[in-house]
Amino acid sequence: MQHVIFVDRMSPEDAPRVARIWDEHDRTGLPEEIGVARRTLYRFRGLYMHVVAARPDLTVDLAEQIHSARTHPSYIEVRDRLATYLTPYSSDCRGLLDTRAEEFYQWSASKE
Repeated sequence: MQHVIFVDRMSPEDAPRVARIWDEHDRTGLPEEIGVARRTLYRFRGLYMHVVAARPDLTVDLAEQIHSARTHPSYIEVRDRLATYLTPYSSDCRGLLDTRAEEFYQWSASKE
């Protein structure tokens, strides 16, 4: 299963508002339409981490699939609402794909 982690900055007190925005967005049907199976949000000392898991049958890159929905009205609405609470982690982040964390190690228990 694919996972993508997006990282931004967020004031800790904004977490309930950000969660509410995502809760409302997740009811639109767009996440399922583009292959998202699960979303988990984390906060840590001013950082916002957004973990997205794909459906097991998704065969295209999950981050690219999310990015391809950027012209969908539901995507635009959630992006604009979140802009009030989230800021890029780095000044060189120009868009969603620039906020994607890079996986550099993975381990799984062996099945015996």
